[in-house]
Amino acid sequence: MRYRSSNTRFDVIVVGAGLSGLSAARELEAAGFSCQVLEAQDRAGGRVRSTVTKDGHVTEAGAQLLNQDMENLIGLVREAGLELVTTAAGSAAVAIDAAGSVDAAPWLTQWEEEWPRLLALAGVQAGLPDQSLAQLIRQVATDPKGIRIMESSLGEFLCREPSVISAQGLLELYARYPSERSDGELQVSGPLGSVVNRLTAELHTPPRYNAPVNEVAEEGGDLLVRTPQGDYRAQRVILAVTPVAARDIKLPAAVHAKLMRRSTAMMPAPW
Repeated sequence: MRYRSSNTRFDVIVVGAGLSGLSAARELEAAGFSCQVLEAQDRAGGRVRSTVTKDGHVTEAGAQLLNQDMENLIGLVREAGLELVTTAAGSAAVAIDAAGSVDAAPWLTQWEEEWPRLLALAGVQAGLPDQSLAQLIRQVATDPKGIRIMESSLGEFLCREPSVISAQGLLELYARYPSERSDGELQVSGPLGSVVNRLTAELHTPPRYNAPVNEVAEEGGDLLVRTPQGDYRAQRVILAVTPVAARDIKLPAAVHAKLMRRSTAMMPAPW
């Protein structure tokens, strides 16, 4: 991998080499801005992790489903020469429990049917005390099997234990998402990793891997981005990471306060 090790000052630093971060960097470079993507992992893609077996079968170990309302993602898929197909499983859902496979559909349907009551219980925009998602789930299901299915499904989606996820924040997040379609409506005909590879290849400056951002500070009119590999300077910084990852980055006080207001889908961290 080639790096521009002599240049540590850019117009924009993008933190995170997932689809959002790579897309942002590509658009910025196309507009004439110098841009550097910094990624904590040793690869690009974020939650996308595709593998192809020796016999040509595609296996997705991460993100893999989408719906017709995800227009930007669909555009990227088609740019990569891939097609969309209807999810083979349809509305069926199966969970793997210690005792074997379990029909998960009834529990997930119950969660959707309880939606109006959940909004009231969580006190969204009502000034009521917040609670964790795990507590909210126990107001929907009492059967241990149902609780495990709901916690597993929502925990996988949010990449965080339900016990530390804000119920109010999650429900507000869903309320802001206008799609009425199922998130598992469509699949990609080939490896979703192809989209990641295309975006990465189009960047003028390759991403820096194994470069977790520890701090973003203001210094001399610039933003100073600190990583174990060294410091970078930029006029602007884009945090293209999940709220969970963003909370591990030390930020200027004003920026941190703004981020916490916009990232209420996570319980407050002990700063």
